[in-house]
Amino acid sequence: MHKVEVLEIDETSPHLIAVKDLWRANKATLGFLPDGAFNDYASKRMILVALNPDGECVGYLLYRLSGMRVIIAHLCVRKD
Repeated sequence: MHKVEVLEIDETSPHLIAVKDLWRANKATLGFLPDGAFNDYASKRMILVALNPDGECVGYLLYRLSGMRVIIAHLCVRKD
């Protein structure tokens, strides 16, 4: 079992690029999301990233709030 660190990111995070890259690699399963939407979610601090001990993004969770509910828009984990 590998340990991961989970961080909440914003639009200035260097990890946002890795999130977009991971989405691009899996967009056939995740579906379309405009590039700007990732920036919007990040500016609202609604992206969590999972980083391996080397600081690499190995997964992300993109979510939104609706009233008292949390809605998962994307949940993606690297295959390895």
